Amino acid sequence: MDQQRYSRRTLIKKAGAAVAGASVLSALPHIWVKAQARPLQVAVYGGIFKEVLDEVLFAPFRRDTGIAVESRPAPTGPEMYAQVRGAVEQGQAPVDVVMLASSWAIRGMREGYWHAFNERNVPNVANVPDELRRYSGEGLVSVAALAWYINLVYNTRFVSRPPTSWSDLWNPVYSGQLGLLAHANNSFLLEITAHTFFGGPQILQTQDGIMEVMRKLAEVRPHVRMWYLSEATFQQALVSGEVPIGQLYNDVTQVLVDEGLPVRSIFPSEGPVVDRGEWVILRTSGRKEEAEAFVNYSLRPDVQQRVTTNLYTIPTIRSELVTVPADIRERVIGPGAEGSIVPQYHIYLDWEDWINERWQELIVTDVPA
Repeated sequence: MDQQRYSRRTLIKKAGAAVAGASVLSALPHIWVKAQARPLQVAVYGGIFKEVLDEVLFAPFRRDTGIAVESRPAPTGPEMYAQVRGAVEQGQAPVDVVMLASSWAIRGMREGYWHAFNERNVPNVANVPDELRRYSGEGLVSVAALAWYINLVYNTRFVSRPPTSWSDLWNPVYSGQLGLLAHANNSFLLEITAHTFFGGPQILQTQDGIMEVMRKLAEVRPHVRMWYLSEATFQQALVSGEVPIGQLYNDVTQVLVDEGLPVRSIFPSEGPVVDRGEWVILRTSGRKEEAEAFVNYSLRPDVQQRVTTNLYTIPTIRSELVTVPADIRERVIGPGAEGSIVPQYHIYLDWEDWINERWQELIVTDVPA
């Protein structure tokens, strides 16, 4: 495979350059390669994320399988889930496949919005560790597509003492300089605090434990300059030095590094937070078999490698199946899932309103829930 990679801002100008030569197509039922009246519709996060996937996932899939497919830009988090839920409840399928963060994939599984996969049509799911597959009573309903880290980041011009640990969020040296994600269920600051000061996530399994963790986290408030909702807002403040240190997605930060900007991403000693995007098929989709072909293709080792090399996200198939250059491994994969902090998604679903109310009271009082 051609290992050359490109800045996500310039990749579109180099269409196809990062794509390997024609690969051998796995044996597929013939129905998956027949012409379709309407292309398979796949919703992924918009902007550069979608642009890169258009070149290194969607175009090769179309070429290799003959299945017409179109990507659709989608918002993140609750907005996307609300749109999906509304469509399914009305019996509609504006898209067939959606990439959702794990918490929303779990919510949709609980509410019965996803098709169960026919695993005979998705043999490459065997490449994915068991813990990255989700099963309902009907069978497999979601599978991890790719993963990303939340890391410590800082501006090299304004921070002379780089952070090394999540405990640095509590360090008075950085008082008034931090930019942190604003919500409990996307910042995962509860998990970060639990791992840093309480020995792991066990304390988060009760409401009394969560309250103890929140009281510790509340000590960070005087050090925070920005609780951010918009990733772009913090990026701008980080690059300018207005908010010179905080938490941000590693893949985004690596793009800023590639552009020569004075920022760095640090894997904290306790581990980064690892979050994932999962493929789900809408229960209302009439393109289930083509959708399964797409998901199966995305789980091929060469495809996972190509996405990782260009998008700076983390493969979700078993590590021994993917080979990436040493510099990419160091910058992008880092300690791997086994050395990372894993979100406790269930607490945000089981105690959603209670956590949000306590979060507003104790942590972020001036940001909409």
